[in-house]
Amino acid sequence: MKKYHDLLKICFPDIDALGNILLKRQRFPIYIFTMEKGKNVVGGVSVVRLSERVFEIYFMAIHPDYQGKGYGKKLMEEVHKQLKGIFLTKTREAKKFYEKLGYKVFHKGKKHDYLAYSNMDSYL
Repeated sequence: MKKYHDLLKICFPDIDALGNILLKRQRFPIYIFTMEKGKNVVGGVSVVRLSERVFEIYFMAIHPDYQGKGYGKKLMEEVHKQLKGIFLTKTREAKKFYEKLGYKVFHKGKKHDYLAYSNMDSYL
């Protein structure tokens, strides 16, 4: 968890990402997936379980030295392999990344676009 926290501080220097994750955790179960290269955590994502089959992608982070090299895609493929359901996220900066993974915009907000993805046959 410490290495993931250190990664969050690098990727989100102006946000208390871990504090936000811990606040969410008071209300919902959270899964944390990390990707390591050697002894370093190069990527991580927090996934919040909102209900039995609905998840929120929360604080996806890839170390700047490893961005654009497929680590984010591999990390999200592992998330989708381990968890089955509908995945929601909000972003503006990473919209194209999520669209390449099959996420669809379902709402355009003033600050963020809201995207959804399902790896279940009967949804979306």
